[in-house]
Amino acid sequence: MTPQPFVFDDVDENAQLNSPAFLERQFVVRGPVADVIRTLSQYRNVGTTSWYPAAAQASGANTTSALAANFLYAYPHVIEAPYRIDGLAFEVTTAGAGSSGRVAVYTTSDNYDQSLYPGVLVAESGSISTASTGVKSNTSLQPVDLEPGLYWFCYVCSATAPTIRVLPTASVGPAIGMAATLGASPLTSLSVAFTYAAAPQTFPSGATVQNSVAPVMAYRLSALSQQEKVTSYEAFAARSSSFSIVKVDLMRASDFATTTKYRWTRIAVGIRTGTKFAALAEYDSRKNKMRGGVPFSLFSTETAIPKDSVVEVQFVQGGWPKIDLSTLSVQTSVAYARGA
Repeated sequence: MTPQPFVFDDVDENAQLNSPAFLERQFVVRGPVADVIRTLSQYRNVGTTSWYPAAAQASGANTTSALAANFLYAYPHVIEAPYRIDGLAFEVTTAGAGSSGRVAVYTTSDNYDQSLYPGVLVAESGSISTASTGVKSNTSLQPVDLEPGLYWFCYVCSATAPTIRVLPTASVGPAIGMAATLGASPLTSLSVAFTYAAAPQTFPSGATVQNSVAPVMAYRLSALSQQEKVTSYEAFAARSSSFSIVKVDLMRASDFATTTKYRWTRIAVGIRTGTKFAALAEYDSRKNKMRGGVPFSLFSTETAIPKDSVVEVQFVQGGWPKIDLSTLSVQTSVAYARGA
């Protein structure tokens, strides 16, 4: 459960928890703030017609180069919105006799020192023949959901190396910074010796930084990611077996209309005992709508809260951009069982 600064109760401090003075309290949990749209790259076409380069090009036209065979080249790229990738591609301008190439996508290694290095494999194109020219792609890729974050797009080829489309050094920003001596060329990518084969599950260690051309790799988007973001808040902790949930209401200042499959939220209220969460009721914005200023009754059946359990509120947000729930409150009434 994540720390939550948005829980309030509506009685004075003299009413002690876990005592008859408690009687009944209302605990209010506020929803999370929406995503902020800052850049154009957070919007993308989805479908079969648009490919997006996994690199930031500052200026100038792409060029070509025959990158050395049996080296894995990695270029960092930020995915700024949750998308589903269903295709990977690169372009061959001069064929390599009997050669093949691959594109792979890695997460960023979870290093606490914040060093930039590829981590775990999340997608791979499979082996694609580069014995002819043209765009080389795998559009039957098993769709992969990528959440916003830093990823590494990687290219590798077998001998004889084909000539492919690349980003010229002068046109690439310092994706991995500059060398200690500064100089004229930014650090553009990483490379490591790797005998051509299926991409390894973990990126090989020992890669070195490059200040040369970087391969042009592209990805295709089939849809928004269907992954959901769950934010959990603790509304009340029962230190004895003398408490019950009486009711749960939702409240929002303005109307909350029914949403679509592209953006939605679910709000679940339940009891967590240890690692087990048992939902008592759920609101789904795809099925329900809420009138502004009018309580939406989510739950009204008195239910005992076991000792050492907590009342938990879960906000589940899907689609993009996430719906702003900061003006929505979940009001949970908890009663002390005076006869207990």
